[in-house]
Amino acid sequence: MFELSTYLNENQTFPYCNGCGHTMINKAVAKAMQKSNLKATAINLISDIGCVGLVDKMFLTNTIHTTHGRSTAVATGINLADEILYKSKSPNIIMIGDGGATIGLLHLVEAAKMNANLTVILHNNFVYGMTGGQNSGLTPENFKTATTLQGNLVPNIHIAKLLEAAHAGFIARKLATEQDLDDTILEAINYDGFALIEIVELCTGYATKWNDLSKKEIEKILENTDQEQRGILLNDKTKTSFSKKYQQAFKENTDYKKPAVINSDLQASDLKLNLILAGTAGEGIQFSSSLFATSLVKNGFHISQKNDNPVTIGTGYSITELKLAKDPILYSQIDQADYILVSSQDGFNRVKDLINEQSQLIIDSEIYTNNEKSIKAKNIYQLETRATIKDKRLIMFALINQLYKLETKLNYQLFIEELKNSKKITDAFIEGVLPNP
Repeated sequence: MFELSTYLNENQTFPYCNGCGHTMINKAVAKAMQKSNLKATAINLISDIGCVGLVDKMFLTNTIHTTHGRSTAVATGINLADEILYKSKSPNIIMIGDGGATIGLLHLVEAAKMNANLTVILHNNFVYGMTGGQNSGLTPENFKTATTLQGNLVPNIHIAKLLEAAHAGFIARKLATEQDLDDTILEAINYDGFALIEIVELCTGYATKWNDLSKKEIEKILENTDQEQRGILLNDKTKTSFSKKYQQAFKENTDYKKPAVINSDLQASDLKLNLILAGTAGEGIQFSSSLFATSLVKNGFHISQKNDNPVTIGTGYSITELKLAKDPILYSQIDQADYILVSSQDGFNRVKDLINEQSQLIIDSEIYTNNEKSIKAKNIYQLETRATIKDKRLIMFALINQLYKLETKLNYQLFIEELKNSKKITDAFIEGVLPNP
């Protein structure tokens, strides 16, 4: 049996208002994880907006923070990829509040219809807590909020009934103060399909200012809104999860494309690097970094790759963050870059605040000259690329080539082979612009 500290940061304190139900829910989730006897890294915790989203830094599981209402959609994608492509079964626990549930309502409905293997922990405190205690879609009639100080005139969504109508197989309703909350959460985690636990709690920052919210009053609110039933409301074990349905439907499909697996018999060196590649959208930043990352995997390294570009996609900056290490990478954020490769002004504008006296900068000479006064770096390597390389989609390869000159533990030949395998890089470019370091 694992200790509770296996799942929560050591000496974890909770940043919520005194009496807020979020603290009790987080502790119950951690206890349910402990009772599951699963490794923390075998569990995915997907969070949404609001105070709920603060859980990311508390738990030692795989944590994914999403945008407004999209936690269920993201978690569904994770679940389907995990079970269908990789035949694995990591629990996906969604931490969502009034805001995420109402903004992402159709995502919840579709996930319930699919019977995706998810556990939704809905923190229902009747208000939008983080933004000032406003009226939410789950606010009961006559309830006072920052935007309905005379009492809410509109009835609340019966989220449990709505998702039951959407064919959810497991539904429970609990109070955050109930002692067996962790057991109910564990039962939901173990359910093979879509599971919702609606946890009714207090927002002591706002809701208790305007409403009498003793346990008796909360029970009266639930009774008046036809939601008085608590505990496990539905547990249909006859339902089949979407992943199983999919696998059964396509098991005879010989055209099914297996996920690409990069194999390597090489032993990586003990080198650890944090790299940022920055340039302009449409100039092959993500393409070059992807080939680079693939060659590193073939070199035996573990790699994490994160791409960033504006919603306009075809204009503005394009960024890739790469981490490489001999051992598995459990934290993908780059707090301090070892090398920053900059191929354009758009890229420089995006990463200039990340360049400091600990960074090594590999940069196009024109971009450096235009920004020299604002640059302070440990080492600066200038390359004349924009003026000499006609196809701007190839500039980043020249900067990566400089990195190989500096880091000789990286296998340069694997990088060149990957470029040739892509069939998009000519031998003339490789031989003329990328001389062997």
